[in-house]
Amino acid sequence: MIKKIVFILLAGIFFNFQSLLALTINIYGPGDKKINLFIAKPFVAEQFRVDDKLVSTLKDKLGLLPFLRIIPAEDVLNKGEIKGPGLVDIDFRKFLLSRVDVLLTINLKPGSNWGEIELRAFDVLRQQLIVGKAYDLQSEAQLPLALRSFCGALLQQFTGRDSLFSEPIVFVHKQRQKQALYEIYADGYGLKKLLEVDGIIASPAWDFRGEKIVFTLIEHGRHFLGLWDKQSNKLEKHLLPGNSIISPIFTPEGEIVVSLDVKGNPDIYLLSKDFKIKKTLISHWAIDISPFFARNGEKMVFTSARLGNPHIFVWLKKENRIRRVSYEGKYNTSAVLSPDGRLVVFSRLLAEGHRIFVHDLESGQEKQISFGPGNDEEPFIASDGYFVLFSSNRSGKYKLYLTTINGDGPYLVDTQELNAYSPAWVHKLE
Repeated sequence: MIKKIVFILLAGIFFNFQSLLALTINIYGPGDKKINLFIAKPFVAEQFRVDDKLVSTLKDKLGLLPFLRIIPAEDVLNKGEIKGPGLVDIDFRKFLLSRVDVLLTINLKPGSNWGEIELRAFDVLRQQLIVGKAYDLQSEAQLPLALRSFCGALLQQFTGRDSLFSEPIVFVHKQRQKQALYEIYADGYGLKKLLEVDGIIASPAWDFRGEKIVFTLIEHGRHFLGLWDKQSNKLEKHLLPGNSIISPIFTPEGEIVVSLDVKGNPDIYLLSKDFKIKKTLISHWAIDISPFFARNGEKMVFTSARLGNPHIFVWLKKENRIRRVSYEGKYNTSAVLSPDGRLVVFSRLLAEGHRIFVHDLESGQEKQISFGPGNDEEPFIASDGYFVLFSSNRSGKYKLYLTTINGDGPYLVDTQELNAYSPAWVHKLE
């Protein structure tokens, strides 16, 4: 288990963000543009001896960003050697000739505590600093935390948002007699058990503030609405009308929407604060489950069997109109919306198994972004509308994998020995 350690960020150092204009990435484009990045040999004071660890950790974190191409030293003139970590120490000409776009430098030196690490990213063409951070570390154990913080800052500068390193994921771990909710970040950092029950946990979902998780809880054959509070670490269990509680979700306003079989087949309802039915949102003689809202609350996707087989639909709140999304396949499930409401990500059953698809509601275009083997299920799109998580048994055990709306990767999210189902990212309100 990784324990989070507080470190001190020395603010106001090395900051110049005007030069990044030439190095921004359109993550919603075709995904073919790459930025060539080179990590220079670290400058490390004699007492530390962590050169290889620094570079390998940075490569692991930045390797999750598919728009970056990390250039080896053999492909850079003079192996990319520099006189020092600062702007005045660097001859940028050899990096330009070696087609390097971004140069990273590392300087680890004695500090007021264990040590101080300075991390810089330079725009090679403009010969300017684009991201610079300095961290006063209490111990060597804080090095990975400083490095991932810097990677998050770099990602935010390139794309405008850091979902990968700053927004937590919740997932279900299944055992024979018990099940548990765990938290983790997409780079494998911060694996932590949140709660464990003698029963079944299904479909966990964060609220839009990242403070609460709602889920279906089945204990002793009865369905409950589970509600876990992160600050108090308390679990509430609520009985609702009907026999089945399916795929509860938060609205952006903090209310709960859930599928209940009050009339026989499940319909979708809005609950009041005292967990009573406040309003029927979707009602049909067929099964309607798995609601999911865009960040502005104006669109909600859901799965319905109203055409005989499970298909994806979107409810347009203002018009109170339902629009069909999926037309192919006979089994489409687990749909989620990108925060801006444009993209629908869902799972479709093909002859080879379940696969993940992305549907653009504006253009009507649809594409497959996962390709097995095994089953790829339960997708969840990040708040940046770019990264996509899903659960897959391609290795023989269900684990979490990271891809993008362009189908990059996928990359394994390291949950250690734990199996992992039903991942859900935080979609925080801006």
